[in-house]
Amino acid sequence: MKNVIFILLFFQTVCFTQSNNIQWGPLEKQYGNLQAILPSDGANFFTLTNSGGRFINSYYISEYEQSMKFQSSKVKIVAEQGIANLEKVLTVNKRPLVFLSDKINGELCIYYKELTEDLKDIGLVTEITCYKNIQNKYMSRPNFDVFQSTNGRFTLISWEIPGKKESRDVYGFSILDSNLTVFNSGVYEIPFDGNMATIQEHHISNSGDYFMSVIEHLKPNDRLFSRNFNNYKATHIYQINQDSLDEFSIDLEGNRLNSISMKSTDSVFTLTGLYASRLSNRGISGVFYTRIDFKSKKIINKGFIPFSDSRINRNWSVGRERYIKRTRGANQPELYNYNLRNMELLYDGSIVGSMEQYYVYSRTNYDTRSGSSNTINYYYYDDIVAFKIGKENKFDWLTIIPKSQSSINDGGPYSSYANYVDSNNLCLIFNDNIKNYNEFGEFQTDRGIRSFSLSPRRNAVAMVKIELKTGDANRSTLFKQKEIRSIAVPKLFYVNREAKEMILYAITRWKGRFGLIQYGE
Repeated sequence: MKNVIFILLFFQTVCFTQSNNIQWGPLEKQYGNLQAILPSDGANFFTLTNSGGRFINSYYISEYEQSMKFQSSKVKIVAEQGIANLEKVLTVNKRPLVFLSDKINGELCIYYKELTEDLKDIGLVTEITCYKNIQNKYMSRPNFDVFQSTNGRFTLISWEIPGKKESRDVYGFSILDSNLTVFNSGVYEIPFDGNMATIQEHHISNSGDYFMSVIEHLKPNDRLFSRNFNNYKATHIYQINQDSLDEFSIDLEGNRLNSISMKSTDSVFTLTGLYASRLSNRGISGVFYTRIDFKSKKIINKGFIPFSDSRINRNWSVGRERYIKRTRGANQPELYNYNLRNMELLYDGSIVGSMEQYYVYSRTNYDTRSGSSNTINYYYYDDIVAFKIGKENKFDWLTIIPKSQSSINDGGPYSSYANYVDSNNLCLIFNDNIKNYNEFGEFQTDRGIRSFSLSPRRNAVAMVKIELKTGDANRSTLFKQKEIRSIAVPKLFYVNREAKEMILYAITRWKGRFGLIQYGE
């Protein structure tokens, strides 16, 4: 009966707010800021929001059915001895699982708590692990990280135990299966002094295998400001099992990797990254990839695939570079850098991915009379480069999507893009300017790119469909802000790959709404 009533209410609310096969839920008041969208069952999902107070944040978990809120509950951020830290909220067995950490009797501990089917928090917590705070700093806090496999069956909890000056850092981990029992655990050391290496990525496979990438530095490194290409020495890939590390030797042939993605099947681990000469502090040369059979511990293949398009390498003319320096600052090495945003393994063994030109420019103004200063941060999210690597270890195609997005002192919440891969296309969605399109919503290729706009009159959300076979791109408007009376937030979109759905999110002032794209056949 609940579902029947809900469906009737849903269609009364949603049937008039569909655009381009998107089902939009109602625009309703939001209590707090959306932190994450979590999968549930089919088109249903959970959300995590927080409402910041003067001294403590309040967190809420809500359940949505067909983009419409069904129920909501406040999460008690309490462990064994009072207020704790919220580390992560995941979905395990189609129910929210909350991870909390706390300091207890000189130890740093992490717990999980399950919510009831109706999202009630009964306050019961289960300890996962504790470790001794050997530095014994009064203000130190737990430094746990929580990750989940793509299929949701395994959860990795990782932590660092900082070493003393004369010792290496020690790391611990615990892997839980879908029954919340320990599948694997251990304590290990990476074979470097803690100041000479930085852990870059963690990855847990669908079969519960744990991988980690580590950057080795030439000299002691400031972990807070680690993006110094001149201090790069090597990238190491490890498979971790209990107390041992198995390294996969990767010869980068004098190159560096500055942006990587790790994916896996049941037996093959794939690493993809952007490479450039280790001697260069700017620019990228192409895409590096390697496939490793982690059961046999052998490298299946690897390759360096260079970019041939000068627009990616940014071999600008002198006049163009002068213009950029004049309008965006004199020192702009980041103009030449891209971040790898996504990578997908296709059924035929090929790789499709995309990267985005992203950089931050900071300018500090000084008042000589008062001695005060003011720093302004400019966030730029520009062109997207999509590519496909085929069986011949080369680009089947490479497509550049021109885009211009910038904002000031906000981290770019409405910038960047979301993406999914259907049976025929790589689909990209981002905020754009309506003036980049004609009256029929078709992209105008004969004009320069206008920077995105968030005004109701000029904002449009773009959809770019890139054919997987050819790389041909079709760009058009997906919807306009005035149609849904809210602004899309692509960074918070969620793709449920198993259900073949994308959940969209849009806001306006204190209200928000969710939309649903179903892209399965």
